[in-house]
Amino acid sequence: MPSSLQPHTPSERFFACAAHGSIALSCLTFMAGVLAPYVALLVPLVLWTLYVRRSRWVAFNALEALLYQIIVLAGGVLLTLAIFRALGTDEIWLLSVILLAILFPFSLLGLWAARRALQGGVFHYPLLGLALRRLAGPSS
Repeated sequence: MPSSLQPHTPSERFFACAAHGSIALSCLTFMAGVLAPYVALLVPLVLWTLYVRRSRWVAFNALEALLYQIIVLAGGVLLTLAIFRALGTDEIWLLSVILLAILFPFSLLGLWAARRALQGGVFHYPLLGLALRRLAGPSS
């Protein structure tokens, strides 16, 4: 792997970890309210903005975490609407249980990515990581 996509300092590993860790925060707070999961989107967005010129490795991790989080949250919103329509308002507790069961694995994937980043390793989300590497070019 080229040195441009490797962490050089412990702070780079920490910030890449924070970008991926925000996914777990977002998924697990999805049912807490309308704004809670979307505020977590700011973490990888701000990190990408701050590191896009300073550390290619942190910026790549933050961008991948941001796109993954957007995809998962959009799917969560669509799933919520579909389940809510199917169940109606009488079974709102069941909606929460179903959403938690579905979103929990996605948050675990974010935590796994955070752990790999903290160790200085490379993690790519299924399909998304491959697409981003192709877009980034041969030096990634």
